[in-house]
Amino acid sequence: MGATTEITGLKYFKIIANGRDTNGHEVKLFRNGRQQYHITVVIEAVDAYGHIVHLTEDQMKTVVLMEYYSEKTFEHTFARSYSWAGYDNYDTTVYETSQAPSTAMSTLEFWEHILPNTSNNRVKIAAKITLNTSVYTTNNPDADETGVVKDGGSNSWFYLQPLPPETLRADSFQVTRKEQLGGGYDSGNKPPPFDRYLEKWELSFKDTRRRIYGSSIPDTKPIPYFSQYTKGSKPWHCAWILPVRRKKSGVNSTVYLGWRKDGTWDNYDFWIRPYSTDGVAYFVIEASDHISTHDYNAWSVLYYDNFGNEHRIMVRHNDNGKTIVIADS
Repeated sequence: MGATTEITGLKYFKIIANGRDTNGHEVKLFRNGRQQYHITVVIEAVDAYGHIVHLTEDQMKTVVLMEYYSEKTFEHTFARSYSWAGYDNYDTTVYETSQAPSTAMSTLEFWEHILPNTSNNRVKIAAKITLNTSVYTTNNPDADETGVVKDGGSNSWFYLQPLPPETLRADSFQVTRKEQLGGGYDSGNKPPPFDRYLEKWELSFKDTRRRIYGSSIPDTKPIPYFSQYTKGSKPWHCAWILPVRRKKSGVNSTVYLGWRKDGTWDNYDFWIRPYSTDGVAYFVIEASDHISTHDYNAWSVLYYDNFGNEHRIMVRHNDNGKTIVIADS
């Protein structure tokens, strides 16, 4: 095996934030510990003869972000990941990711989120890397803004503006009665001797820029009911709050409904496929003559939006179990 080529310098060092490779671009990010921003690092390293040396993945992962002037790093305020958590950018405009000037250059992509205890102060961010004890940075004001290195450093940076997490009230949501649901029993199970009448209800944001990405409701099999009304004349009503499922695995997927607290008919796996729209949450109400336990409830539920912010609302079974309403928790 030949000796590893020794790196003697960098000719190019650039950081690209959210697909924008121009200096001064501002990245806005909620400091909720979920929303991320995207970084691409592009480096051209050379040996003593000026030949391009391709950096290994481990070498590229030693790149750290730092404050442009003080060179203070952000280990205690930023958290890095090499995969996208799926939350939208604050600015939902989609930018084309800039390509490296040469395919021989080394690149690294990663995502970072801000920890909740971070301040709201705007920060000018550059980067640095240490190779063979030599430190290279992107905060050299004497270099031009193309990414070309001059005297050990380039001039590549962006602004990061942390934003306080947003918390919305119930009046930012809307609840809509949707269609009747069909369903069925898994093969091998004998269904109870009656049909099931179920209605789907949909929870969404009034603001069309926002979508529901998650909730505090666990995705179990089956989903336990949260409320049953069994007073007055029949039919009585049972309600479920369904877990949120994202688009790839959610739309047209199957969810199973549990029923009575006393365990009656627990062995019958009744399924429905309520997930038809990405970015919303669902409830189900069943009208039935066969509900025996009166357990009329309201639950406090945490919902996460597409920016990673969390909003807690009260979901209430209402009108003798016939409807779903929401209120501030």
